[in-house]
Amino acid sequence: ASVSQTANVQDQISSPAHNAKYDPDPDNAALPSPPYTSIADWFRTSVNQGNGWSYLSDAPAAFTGYAGYRGYTCTASNQSYGQFTWSTLTGEIDAGRPVMFLVDSSGDGVTDHYVPVFGYDDRGAAGKFYGCYTTWHEEESVDWFQFQPMSTSYAWGVGYATLVTVTPEPATLSLLAVGVLAVVRRRR
Repeated sequence: ASVSQTANVQDQISSPAHNAKYDPDPDNAALPSPPYTSIADWFRTSVNQGNGWSYLSDAPAAFTGYAGYRGYTCTASNQSYGQFTWSTLTGEIDAGRPVMFLVDSSGDGVTDHYVPVFGYDDRGAAGKFYGCYTTWHEEESVDWFQFQPMSTSYAWGVGYATLVTVTPEPATLSLLAVGVLAVVRRRR
């Protein structure tokens, strides 16, 4: 699978006004705060943080805010690994609902990257894997990682999941599914 990231999709993820204000490090104090028109606005990506950072505590409000802006009602919640199980993941994906993981991509035991998750594969003795976009490739391709908790023994451990339920359910998840990318399309 691949993702076509048009200018419109990019602007919904992080608007030009958001980028101009918050992409410099530190924030550009000369510019006004942009209107909330992109996912990065609700997620407060880089706001007083620099380098594309967003906080887990902002995730539920970011999804509900952006969904409301796009004309939907949304509930969102965070769960830590252990609360969020393989069964939960497969159920959410099978129901067509977006899931976002906050992972430790470097194996240092600290979360450092968000990934939109949209697939799963139980490989038996080899383990259970989830499919996601790392957002680190120019052409988005599906990357597969083992569903496992964070550890200093390996990279790509799951710290948290943000679950999102949208009503009414969109006919296509186009921009809303891309919304799960939130800030992950930006620098890690």
